[in-house]
Amino acid sequence: MTALASSQGEGAISSYTIAFALLTIPVGVIGVPLGVVIFPSISREHALGATAAYVGMVTRSVRLLIFVMVPIAALGIALRSPVVELLFGYGKFDAASIERTAATFALFLLGLPAHASIAILARAFYARQDTRTPVAAAVLAVAVNTALGITFVGPLGLPGLALAIASAAWIEAGVLLVALGRRVPTFELPAIGRVLAESAVGAAAAAFVAALTASALGLLLEPGAPKASILAGTTMATLAGGATYVAVAIALRIPELPSIVGLVTDQIRRRRGS
Repeated sequence: MTALASSQGEGAISSYTIAFALLTIPVGVIGVPLGVVIFPSISREHALGATAAYVGMVTRSVRLLIFVMVPIAALGIALRSPVVELLFGYGKFDAASIERTAATFALFLLGLPAHASIAILARAFYARQDTRTPVAAAVLAVAVNTALGITFVGPLGLPGLALAIASAAWIEAGVLLVALGRRVPTFELPAIGRVLAESAVGAAAAAFVAALTASALGLLLEPGAPKASILAGTTMATLAGGATYVAVAIALRIPELPSIVGLVTDQIRRRRGS
């Protein structure tokens, strides 16, 4: 992909690298650590033959990641320009660089829930002493990524490479989900599809409200505005979008919301106790 990015003119590799680095933040902070944490537990449950417990842990983890990552992706897409401007709008990183990086970042974010879910799904197979399936899915994703990258880079430019990576991530996650469903008939695929659909509804509403708020705060978020103003405006838009997502989650009775509230409450109690 870097070779294809280099064909997109001066500064393209920098924009591609920055956009991809932003994508890896939520995956590295939330997705991968969760996969590492649950791996010993799902390995133990599978070794003991406790299929129900194994399936429950994997399903809950994937659902939780989807519930969290879908709104992060949506809000990131809605606020892509001020986020990039705030973090990287310095020196020679001009308005054109910000626009190109923001567009690339937005399409990278389309694959965020899939990237995070793969961190769990791959370990679900490792817990079964099956390394071949995740590797095969990853190889397929690389092939799809390359083919789509070559196809998309012409009409879409640098963002087309991000779209190719996002598409390949969803294909890899889909292959792992279907394969796990075949290996473990009790695996709750419909439950994962349901939370994805419900989260998408809430995330769409959140992105709309965030974009509307950002538009209303246009003077704060316009390119070249003081960084403090961009930070304040982006924070307000994010809070407005986040509140909207929570409201929709409550209305739809998405069970992951109480789970997250419980986790946060437990962490607060532990810190106070220590």
